[in-house]
Amino acid sequence: MLYLILAVFCNCLQAVAVRYSEKNLHNRFAVTMCNYFIAALLCFLMLGSLTTADIKSGWQLSIGLGFGNGVIFIMWLLLFQFSVSRNGAALPVTFTKLGILIPTLGSIIFFSEQPDLPHIVGIVLAPLAVVLFNLPRRGQGGQKRISRFDPWLLLVLLAGGVGDFNMKIFETFGDPGLDNFFLLIIFITAFLLSIGVWLAKGGGINRRDLLFGALIGIPNQLAAFFLLQSLMHLPAYVVFPVYSVGVILLISMLGLLLFGERLTRRQYLSMGLICLALICLNI
Repeated sequence: MLYLILAVFCNCLQAVAVRYSEKNLHNRFAVTMCNYFIAALLCFLMLGSLTTADIKSGWQLSIGLGFGNGVIFIMWLLLFQFSVSRNGAALPVTFTKLGILIPTLGSIIFFSEQPDLPHIVGIVLAPLAVVLFNLPRRGQGGQKRISRFDPWLLLVLLAGGVGDFNMKIFETFGDPGLDNFFLLIIFITAFLLSIGVWLAKGGGINRRDLLFGALIGIPNQLAAFFLLQSLMHLPAYVVFPVYSVGVILLISMLGLLLFGERLTRRQYLSMGLICLALICLNI
């Protein structure tokens, strides 16, 4: 459980860094590129004494899944931004969080993980709390009216969920000694692809972009590392729901303390459901 708590904490640090960068960045795509570069560099440094002989035994799966996840990272970013332009921010954020359903249900169906009744209650409450927390209030400013369901939202959900499920696949079939190598391939792939996106959007970079890229990249890599470690010690039907709602809970508290953000009544109700889900998932 310690690894999962650390993953939640690092993800929240990443979110805080992103929040601070919103008012200070020069080029969002430059920050993304620097974020992946720093994350890849940190993975490389964490390889330690790993040799080419160590990598030979399981490199195919590590490179294959790592490359796939790196592509998914960039696909999700582009899909998310496109969906925000069509639907406003709330729905894409909600569907991103609901991506936990894919690795959670996938681990039960394909890897025979068997949750008991309290865990099932927690699994049901977690996505319900996510929806309740993220949906905007009626008439809230900055949100676009949606006349019909946008299928792009499902692609946002799938991109995030499949990326997480790949982590479970690696944990099941991959070599535990190659976890940092696996993450290195993910972030190198995402970095190289993000260069193309950055150039396509006009390029441009300054020191603030580099700074915030580093501030986001370090907790980004650590969150991925601790999440992978969590999957090696806990079932996925516990890890992903706790990770998702735990991040919401902690970010909400940090938002209140650091940014003076106020929660709505519906969000307070969501927080209660989150606490109940966390209790059920940890019984």
